[in-house]
Amino acid sequence: MPWSGTCDAHSVILVIRSRSLAVLGATLGAVVLALFGSPAVALAQPPSAVVALGDSAAAGDGAGDYEAGTRGEHDNWCHRSVHAYVHRTGLASESVNLACSGAESANVAFGDGTHYTEGSQAGRLVEVAGRYRVNTVVVQVGANDDAALFGTGVACIRAFIDPREPPCRETIGPLVPERMAATAAKVETAVRDVRSAMRQAGYGVDDYALVLASYASPVTEHMLPLQGLAGCPYSKPDAGWGRTTLFPALSAALHDVADRTGARFLDMARATEGYEACTQPTQAQEWQRRITVDPEALVYGGLDAIGFHLAQESFHPTAAAHAQMGRCVGEFVRSGSDAAACVAGPDERTHLEPAPAQRPPPERTHHHGAAPPNVVAVTIGENTTTRLAAVELARSTRSGELGAAEVMQAHIAEIERLNPAVNAIVDFRPERALAAARELDRTFRRDAPHGPLYGLPVAHKDLVPAAGFRFTQGSPIFADRVATLDHTVVERMAAAGAIAVGKTNVPEFGLGSHTFNPVYGVTRNPYAPDRTAGGSSGGAAAALAARMLPLADGSDTGGSLRNPASFCGVVGFRPSPGRVPSWPDATRSGGWRWSGRWPARSTTSRCC
Repeated sequence: MPWSGTCDAHSVILVIRSRSLAVLGATLGAVVLALFGSPAVALAQPPSAVVALGDSAAAGDGAGDYEAGTRGEHDNWCHRSVHAYVHRTGLASESVNLACSGAESANVAFGDGTHYTEGSQAGRLVEVAGRYRVNTVVVQVGANDDAALFGTGVACIRAFIDPREPPCRETIGPLVPERMAATAAKVETAVRDVRSAMRQAGYGVDDYALVLASYASPVTEHMLPLQGLAGCPYSKPDAGWGRTTLFPALSAALHDVADRTGARFLDMARATEGYEACTQPTQAQEWQRRITVDPEALVYGGLDAIGFHLAQESFHPTAAAHAQMGRCVGEFVRSGSDAAACVAGPDERTHLEPAPAQRPPPERTHHHGAAPPNVVAVTIGENTTTRLAAVELARSTRSGELGAAEVMQAHIAEIERLNPAVNAIVDFRPERALAAARELDRTFRRDAPHGPLYGLPVAHKDLVPAAGFRFTQGSPIFADRVATLDHTVVERMAAAGAIAVGKTNVPEFGLGSHTFNPVYGVTRNPYAPDRTAGGSSGGAAAALAARMLPLADGSDTGGSLRNPASFCGVVGFRPSPGRVPSWPDATRSGGWRWSGRWPARSTTSRCC
């Protein structure tokens, strides 16, 4: 196929060194049994397991020795190899391969459809996770979605064979960004369903490692001369484009998915570098197959094998590659790193290296007065979690359909991406918020009562104290003040299950209809960052409009909720005086400030 993509229990041994002691031991044993009956037998623990889901890259297509029933029998061409890397990680006593050649993200996600006669991989994961003690789940999918690695490979072969066809790097190159974005959205759905499957089986997010892996480029511009005759009908410039542009673009898209879903990311783009198809004197020295025709396909698949299935193994990793990738997966999981890359070395082994940076490191501090260099409208993300209304989000976290940590991860990713340009959230504390979310997931019980805001990220207006956060009120007089107690609003939202990620920006002391101050600078309208977000709850309104938060609080004396709401296209609700307590600042404010809550857009309520 073109471009497809123990632990040991401690033992206690009693050695009886003499015949007399042995007789005594047997006699005592008989007495104990007579008096007390047989000792209770300890319940056996299920064996540990590592599980792989995805397409041909995880199934092992190209590695040979396929499991019976997946070689084409009864139209099942999943090609699950006994050499697949999931069996070579050393992470558990058992390994289970649910991946299937040609699978798309929809085949991994929950659903009623089938692929090569098999149902949802996430659905089957629930059963596997109940039968074993799963400690690692590896997902490798996306190549057969809009990324279209197979179709791209065919187009490159056609361009090599037919001189009338333009190079595939020219015809497909401009489509890559759009294709990868569409692929990422589908992979994200699949990864979230994998998370849901593990929750259904009773696992918390910290009970197992979830790894999202990318793909190794099967070809390179560094091929032997006459590569077409050797079984690699690609032009060297097109092959180089695939290695340096196409596969890294898919890796970058998958890395972003991992960030949004709380998965760990393993970059495989260079896992077979130097050992690609048509790079070595003999095929046996390569880690990627050249065009390969498999006569056994006719044995098991009959006439159905004629055509594509005869060459299905082409341009897939070999058994030698899977052995090295499996070793690298095991090393990565044991390292505890959030992201890394498997890179082939001249010693014929893969090595773990830092993953390539997908974007500049996110800013953890905010602009102080000066305008950010980017004053164009920010791009609101397509993240399905951050686009959920607060009521839907809370319903999902309370039911266990979504974990609090993955909800938090999704919103943290959006804050890190958008907040440097908008400057709505100040004193951002992602590590603290994520730790609190993980604790909720660790103690989650489906039958337990959960607060109405369970697991929802929130940021509090910087006119109210929240213990452990800076409480500046936008004034340099209090620039370094850290609150030691919670405002009643903060306290009650926390009791309802909300998790604070930071504070929202305000005018100095909240006095003004535009949000800027000498401590944190200007909050900008996410639709037009060269324009105002309004005030004084401008940080809250801008954060909601940009989908960085599902929920925020504010206060209103003469329009401080309603003014920024109208500027940012959200809904600000000002309740009746006294409805929301103002302690502990009632005396300081003279009782004239009203607190309220923030839904997001008027078309989709995000308030509970």
